[in-house]
Amino acid sequence: MSKVRLLTITSIGLLVCNIVLLAFMFFGKPPHPNHEGPKQLIIEKLGFNDTQVAEYDLLIDTHKTSISSYDNELKQLKQNLYLLLSKETSDLERNEMIQKINDLQKDIELTHYHHFEQIKSLCEDDQIEKFNELSKDLSKMFAPKGPHK
Repeated sequence: MSKVRLLTITSIGLLVCNIVLLAFMFFGKPPHPNHEGPKQLIIEKLGFNDTQVAEYDLLIDTHKTSISSYDNELKQLKQNLYLLLSKETSDLERNEMIQKINDLQKDIELTHYHHFEQIKSLCEDDQIEKFNELSKDLSKMFAPKGPHK
């Protein structure tokens, strides 16, 4: 086999591989869910009416503001903790900083918990059972997402 023929076959093979790869990239993706995340899912599962949705929106805004503030504070505390590595510090100082982080994380979790108590309070009697079912899945809905496979 001549070098020209081998080069031609190799080039055609690579071209076909590239076309197949591009086809998988563009057509092989699963469709993205078309919703606003947990908010829309909760509204649908609980069957909120327009008034409940409006109240729920206010709860979400308040909750986001609180959590954002906590997140900023947590970020600062963690930065301060790791800055301790660059100085001579005692175990007591390090442990106090870690305790502040733990206390703040507790406040964050309590804020989340109270937020869902407030959502439950929006429910009418016939929606409470739906909320109780939904509460079994809350930890999965709001768990950090792992790397995509």
